[in-house]
Amino acid sequence: MNLPNLVTLCRLLLIPVFLILWWTQFYLSATAVFFIASATDLLDGHLARSRNQETKLGALLDPLVDKILVTTGLIMLVEMQILPAWAVVLILTREFLVTGLRTILIDRGILLSAGALGKLKTLLQIAAICIIYLSLSLEQHNSQYASVASLIGYVTFWGAFIITLASGVQYALKGRQLLEESDKKLLEKRLNSSKDSIINPVAAAVTTEEEKIEV
Repeated sequence: MNLPNLVTLCRLLLIPVFLILWWTQFYLSATAVFFIASATDLLDGHLARSRNQETKLGALLDPLVDKILVTTGLIMLVEMQILPAWAVVLILTREFLVTGLRTILIDRGILLSAGALGKLKTLLQIAAICIIYLSLSLEQHNSQYASVASLIGYVTFWGAFIITLASGVQYALKGRQLLEESDKKLLEKRLNSSKDSIINPVAAAVTTEEEKIEV
C-alpha cells in the first residue's frame, strides 16, 4: 500500500476518535479532529499526484472514506436534533449512489473524477459540520458568538444541501453518458470478434483464449 492510501486510512481511523470526543461532549476537540481528518483529503490527493501514485484503490477508497466521515458528522447532528433527518437522508442517498456509480465505472476501467460542483459540495459540507460543532462548543462556554456561529453553520449547510443535489444530477448524467459509451464500445468489440471468427476461425479461437487469460 502506497503513502497516499495510508493517509486515507489514517483519516478513517480518526473517525472513531471524533465519535468518542462527541460522545463525551468535548465539542471543540471533536471539531479539531474532524477538521484535521478532512484536511488529510487534500494531503493524500497531493501526494498521489506529486508521486504519480494514483491507483484504482485510491480512487475508490478516498471518496468512500470522505463519505463515511461526512456521514458520521451529519448523523450525530441529526441525533442531537440540530439538523432535519430528511435533508441528511437525501444527502447520504446521493453520496452512496454516486459511490456505486463510480464503482461500476472503475470496474469498466473508467475513472469518474470529482468536478467543480463535487469539490464545492465537499468543502461546504465539511465547513457546515465544523462550524455547527464549533457553535456547540461556544454554547458550552456561554459565548455570545454561539448564535452567530450557529446561524452561519445552518446557512452553509443548506448551501451544501443544494449543491449536493445539483452535483448528484451532474454525476448521474455524466455517468449515464460514460456507461452508454462503454456499452457501445463493448458491442462493437463483440461484433468485430464475431466477424473475425467467420473470416478466420483459428485466429479468433486464439484471440478468445488470450482475452480469457487477460480477464
